[in-house]
Amino acid sequence: MTELTSLRLFVDPTASWVLQDISLSRLVHFACPFNLDPHVSNFLKNTPALLELEVDSTPCGLGRSASALAPSSVTQLQHFVGSSLAAEVTIPSRPVQSVQLTAGDLTEEVATRLSESTAGIAILSATTSSAPATLLQLLSQRMQCLVHVQLLTTYSFPEAPDVTFYERIAGALNAFPDLQTFELSGMHWGSKELKDSDRHRVWQSQPLKSELNSSPEYLEIDPYSDLFFAY
Repeated sequence: MTELTSLRLFVDPTASWVLQDISLSRLVHFACPFNLDPHVSNFLKNTPALLELEVDSTPCGLGRSASALAPSSVTQLQHFVGSSLAAEVTIPSRPVQSVQLTAGDLTEEVATRLSESTAGIAILSATTSSAPATLLQLLSQRMQCLVHVQLLTTYSFPEAPDVTFYERIAGALNAFPDLQTFELSGMHWGSKELKDSDRHRVWQSQPLKSELNSSPEYLEIDPYSDLFFAY
């Protein structure tokens, strides 16, 4: 089946040897339960058309090492799903536009590595133990192309979030030039685009007040659209 364009494997996560000596030059989408080991790395050398990759996406893969990818591997990759460990190896120097981290932690170090995508990441979904406002400030500096962001936080707050917390989040969101939707641990943040203002958008953790919604100065948007990872 050398003409395959899509392949999703449901086999033992330790059986990555099944990829030995396989070359799929037309493969566009590949998903597997393996971590990024030498078998997977060597297989990806022979998938020059690959656009979508899912690898090392389960928590049981954490703690393993990730094999380096050859610079000539998956040079057209656009969409990545997997662990933060595999993402650090895969995304730099490749034109990845959307990232879904299904295992591992989105730390500042990982975010810095993701920012090395040559295309600029527009869609990001991840779990993070970092302080949300601090991480968002870093993302706004390193990933100016972000349009949709979905974060699940495991950060240990010293006390319940207060008004200052929400103001810091809103301020960090204002620093993204193209951001349209944001979700933090299931909480959707709505925004309105302003006309004739230096501030492009106003962000709020709840739908904006009806008196704002009725004002002709604001443009209607849908902050609840599910725009994450349609494939």
